[in-house]
Amino acid sequence: MRLLGQDSRGIVLLAGGASRRMGQDKWMLDAGEMTVMERIISVLYPLGGELWIIAATSDDLKKPDKFPDLSQRFPNIHKTHDTSHDIGPLAGIAAGLANCTQAYILVSASDMPFPSIAVAEGLFDLCMTANAQAAIPQFEGRHHPLFAVYRQDCLSSLMAYIANDGRRVMEWVQSLDIAILPEEQIKQLDPQGTALFNMNNRDDYELALKHIQEKDHL
Repeated sequence: MRLLGQDSRGIVLLAGGASRRMGQDKWMLDAGEMTVMERIISVLYPLGGELWIIAATSDDLKKPDKFPDLSQRFPNIHKTHDTSHDIGPLAGIAAGLANCTQAYILVSASDMPFPSIAVAEGLFDLCMTANAQAAIPQFEGRHHPLFAVYRQDCLSSLMAYIANDGRRVMEWVQSLDIAILPEEQIKQLDPQGTALFNMNNRDDYELALKHIQEKDHL
């Protein structure tokens, strides 16, 4: 059951990573008939509200080979960039929370080609019902703070953490009042178990392509 309306929910996609191990921007890799970024957006866009793409720099946003214009297909897309550098995904989360006006925001890395709208809905609902500052999935023994829901008012906490030279996402997350979406519930919402799969290298990408091809031929 959807507990939050579209006007309360936003989406932030982090697309500022260097992609050194992959050798190219992961969000622009082919994923079937679309790029990884387009695949993520097409799944998550119906959640409603604003969708923000966060790049590393303003110069990156001017490069169509890195960030093509998708506004005709997805009218509520906005783009901005990190204001801090060399602090990893925290900069992108901060930029997203600062710009997105919705009260609850799904933050997603852009190297996760199989996002689940059911898992996203579960995180939104959990964050609200638990009155938590963030809802974090736990899967295969790990927390996944880069596919998680944060309240927009976490921004002040994050900025204070960064100002004190904090650089670790989970260290900041653990300072919040969080709710955990457990593995058993994730498996119910995502029976294929791919929602939290992320691509770190070419082997991961080849595995993702194989899964996409198998799925497209079902």
